[in-house]
Amino acid sequence: MADIKRLHYFNHQFLVEADFTDEQSYHLEMRRRLNAALHGFGAGDGLAVTRSGDTEVTVTAGTAIDRSGRELVLLDDRVLSLADSAVYPAGATVHVTIAYHEEQSDPSTATGVTGNTRVTERPEVRAVTSVPPGDGSVIRLGQFTLSAAGQVPGSSGDVFADGRQRVSAALAPAAVTTGELADGSVTTDKVADEAVTAAKLADNAVSAAKIVDGSVGTAELAAGAVTSDRIADQAVTGV
Repeated sequence: MADIKRLHYFNHQFLVEADFTDEQSYHLEMRRRLNAALHGFGAGDGLAVTRSGDTEVTVTAGTAIDRSGRELVLLDDRVLSLADSAVYPAGATVHVTIAYHEEQSDPSTATGVTGNTRVTERPEVRAVTSVPPGDGSVIRLGQFTLSAAGQVPGSSGDVFADGRQRVSAALAPAAVTTGELADGSVTTDKVADEAVTAAKLADNAVSAAKIVDGSVGTAELAAGAVTSDRIADQAVTGV
């Protein structure tokens, strides 16, 4: 049976490279396990795909989480050139993605032995014309279609959010109850059409005790929202 182990130190212990590597691996893996358990993969803050020229887009600084719980942190804006018409032909749909990448860096010869003293986490930001996987191995940031002249559509500063994968929070069943919702926090503009269906409502989920007088008025009901097949026999009484 596999166990989770972390380093335990004691006086006069002899430490080697593997011990320090294991120390870092423990913290990395535990943090990534937590990220993957509590979040769905996708882009968080920033990482907007914006038009910055006729044949270029800019991905702004920001953070994402992939399916393995790894943080993809872009500290500076990244410019992507689409000027190569052989790679980005006119009329092609371009997908912009970000993916985790790390590499050893900061070489040193201070001790007489050459070695890299750091691991740099530098995510790869790419623009591709093939449809990228949607499984979280890469994160989709946006997409657009080049014009007949092979140019990025729109005006400078336009943001392309189509196809964007957004990070989400994992919620356990019944994690959100009336105690977690402030009065008026759920409004009609926050609920997509057909988002609440009969299959999502347990029997007696909506009762008179949960509806205050006047809480549902004509303004809250779209034309045709209440039909005979949505009202059980004897559901409306005292009218």
